Amino acid sequence: MDDRDFDIELANIKRVIARENVKQYFDEVVHPFFPNCNYVNCTDTLRSGIHIGFGASISLRPYNWQLKESDYYYNGRNQFIHYTSLKSCLNIIREKSFRLYSLNSMDDTFELKYASKNNFKGITDSQIKYWKDNVYSLSMCKLEVEEEMSSLDQWRIYGDNGTGIGIVLEIDDDNRETWYNRYLSEIYYDSTKISEKIEKHSTFLKEKKLFHIIGDYQELLLNLCCFHKPPIYSSEKEVRYLEFDKCDCSAQDDLALQHILTGNEMPLIFTIHDPVAFKKSNSQLSKHSLNTEKEVDLNNSGKEVKFKRLGITSTYQEELIKDIKCPFLHEYKDKMFPNIRISKLIIGYRRNESEIREISKVLQDLTKKHLGYNIEVEVSTIKEYFKQ
Repeated sequence: MDDRDFDIELANIKRVIARENVKQYFDEVVHPFFPNCNYVNCTDTLRSGIHIGFGASISLRPYNWQLKESDYYYNGRNQFIHYTSLKSCLNIIREKSFRLYSLNSMDDTFELKYASKNNFKGITDSQIKYWKDNVYSLSMCKLEVEEEMSSLDQWRIYGDNGTGIGIVLEIDDDNRETWYNRYLSEIYYDSTKISEKIEKHSTFLKEKKLFHIIGDYQELLLNLCCFHKPPIYSSEKEVRYLEFDKCDCSAQDDLALQHILTGNEMPLIFTIHDPVAFKKSNSQLSKHSLNTEKEVDLNNSGKEVKFKRLGITSTYQEELIKDIKCPFLHEYKDKMFPNIRISKLIIGYRRNESEIREISKVLQDLTKKHLGYNIEVEVSTIKEYFKQ
């Protein structure tokens, strides 16, 4: 057998071993928690130009259906309420969209860090900060919170101490399974559910020792840490919509992060065949990105904040995605983005009758002008406790 034949035979043996290990990995690690999550590609290439010495890189299709029947697929009513100030509500209507702020733009320093630090040993604050820049969030509550008159904390904290607005929104269920890198889940106020999944993943890889499995599943677990917050926030009763942009990091940073996400204490063995190919591969990926435009603003402290938009009219949603240069998206755009609309506006419990009349008139005029349809306006259910 000459060297070429030997290399071919060795490559075939490695492929067989990889398939067996990856099948076992999904049977034992992934499917008990995510029964609909399956890989579409298994290769020995981490990125173009970077190869794994002995192991497999897994690619997933990042659609919402992969989370179906898991802890992170919302199964309740498709009606939610977003508490905000009157000024912010007027801006949402005029801009025909909700602003989704990156996790780095939020005041809560525990975002992502709480669950990821507890579970991915060795992940650094700078890596968490980098990752949070690519996660965009809209916070809501189940509508039952308002209907059952248990919304006092939400009005006080987010609804301008009872003088703001509760925006009732409906998210169409028809295409929710095919959202692309977009997910909806309740928030869990501990890290138990994600801990067991990461521990199963880490234990499997440590038992395999020299065989490494890296790629999208580890990144998915890291992203799902965003659905966990410390118990001190449990009164928020939050449901969260998240958009994950694919991180394009340098080769060195990517390898360091992949090492941490494996949970394996042994260093990963990579061979860099072409140092230039990694950058070339990232530039090619960005051309086919399904990420909408990022915008910047200033918060009250004068700090730059990043946000994306979630359109609340079909016309404006078209506007948001028209510049994304991806033929696949434009063919299937009706399946990949949420369809969302405002169905009702609820005025805070601290407004008097005169204010309620004036606010109602302005809200109805603006929604008809900017959104193109009439929206019901009413007063919070808890106002009866604050009647003078």
